[in-house]
Amino acid sequence: MENETTMTTAWPMLELSTLTEGTLEEPQVLVEGLLRKGDLLTISGGAKCGKSRFALQLALTVAAEGVDTFLGHAVTRVGKVLYLDNTGRARTLSTRLLAITEALGVPLERFDQTLRILQPTGEPCTIEALAELLPWLQQKQIDLVVIDSLERALTLPASATQAAENAARRKACAALARYAAVSGTAFVVVQDAEDKTACATGKAFDAHVRLLQHAEVEEALVMTVASRAFAQAEPQVLRKDYPCFTLDEEGLDPRLTEALSNAQLRTLKQASTDEAVSPEAVVSALQTLGGKSLKRALQETIQAQCDCSWRVAAGLLTEAIAEGLIRCANIRTAAGRRAVLCTLPEAEDEASDAPEAVEPAEALAV
Repeated sequence: MENETTMTTAWPMLELSTLTEGTLEEPQVLVEGLLRKGDLLTISGGAKCGKSRFALQLALTVAAEGVDTFLGHAVTRVGKVLYLDNTGRARTLSTRLLAITEALGVPLERFDQTLRILQPTGEPCTIEALAELLPWLQQKQIDLVVIDSLERALTLPASATQAAENAARRKACAALARYAAVSGTAFVVVQDAEDKTACATGKAFDAHVRLLQHAEVEEALVMTVASRAFAQAEPQVLRKDYPCFTLDEEGLDPRLTEALSNAQLRTLKQASTDEAVSPEAVVSALQTLGGKSLKRALQETIQAQCDCSWRVAAGLLTEAIAEGLIRCANIRTAAGRRAVLCTLPEAEDEASDAPEAVEPAEALAV
């Protein structure tokens, strides 16, 4: 452009080749699938679900030498961590700190060079005050800052409306995103607010971790991760073990959370049950039903014993008949013709006088 040399701006002017030739430096990954340097990540969930303990476990895992995974996510490097505790609960923090480091198998003294804890006395550290720490973060090459919690870092009057609180959260999150970009440090923020409020501030975040109560097991959570930098990860079921969360090993369904409606839960539970049923299970359920009507078999036996839906029961019965696992015949009665089931014993002679099998579709239509 003609006037390009006369432009004065504080913004860096990028050449197109810088963007197209892959010469931009990629941010360093701290936790695979979860967190990079310069990212802003939020942790949200219901009250007392363990958000603070989850955040402290993440901070200590990144700062620990010799710990290479965080709940199934690879930790790529040992990082320098600043943990900002705005809760004012020094004794609780001390107890958790000792318990988690012991569970990780790393003595507390080995964190001397990688972990700093800031716990303001009196008033909590505000978002505005954090700006004063940026030069120190860069000087000490801090990789990760964990803030517990965002709400305690806001400067709001006691009479503030919900709209004012949401506006303050959005402003704070935008400021944290700038801090992360300027310092190259990853910021992790615990949000006390409900998920709807967290979503309202989500545009500033690079990643969002939600901790949802499992619908069937009180001591289990479902962790979902939404990230701009990594591929969408499958939800994970976590156990609320103390002091560290652990991955579930009992096969709990991660789709079943209290965030779902009762109708959605029933549908998912039925689908999970249906997937476990096989034609062989149908045959086993029908071993004592020779001569019973098809409709009665579906209603009283397959659905009841196999705990599956009518649709699945009918489909599996058709499949079992087609595979020759059971036979279905048309029998004439005083009331007319009806389809009945004739189960096949394993040692049945092929030349026996068993009723002639009919096509599955015809049997089900009767």
